[in-house]
Amino acid sequence: KPAELFFMGLVAFAAFQVLRLSADLRQLNEEYEFGSYIIDGFKIYIIVTLTWAVMRVFDFIGYVFKTRTRRFNSIDPQMVLFVKDMAKIVLVLIGFFIILKKIFHEDAAGVIAGLGIGGLAIALAAQETIANLLGSIIIFSDKPFTVGDLVETAEVKGVVENVGFRSTRIRTMDKTLLTVPNKKLVD
Repeated sequence: KPAELFFMGLVAFAAFQVLRLSADLRQLNEEYEFGSYIIDGFKIYIIVTLTWAVMRVFDFIGYVFKTRTRRFNSIDPQMVLFVKDMAKIVLVLIGFFIILKKIFHEDAAGVIAGLGIGGLAIALAAQETIANLLGSIIIFSDKPFTVGDLVETAEVKGVVENVGFRSTRIRTMDKTLLTVPNKKLVD
């Protein structure tokens, strides 16, 4: 799908380059510079579709690693999914900063520095989320349980269905699906 959209955009851009504008449209284009907006829009389109294509490649690589880890039992398949999702987040951020630099001519270093200062306030507000993310890293590295294990805490008893970034899904004995924050499970 991303390759299809990439080539559709490429054809549309080539058609726009060949298109002959009437005198009125040429005058409007000179006044408002529609051509530069279309070129900038096309650049954004290209970056987004390429980012999407690379994300699909990450999905494929994650699938291959996940099937191989099941076969050879070398790495926890949930860890593969975790690393794949983290790589996709980094890729989206890289795509965002490329758009920021190439299209809007903003200095990414200034934005990152501003995010560093604002990040402190966000980190204080998101302490619980950060604690859950660290809890998931601890769960993946220590492996106190894996998907399919029966776990029991003070509040919950059930089978682990999924370990995510922020929470773990547990199917209780009465077939109820609970979402438990990873911080609570690590504690």
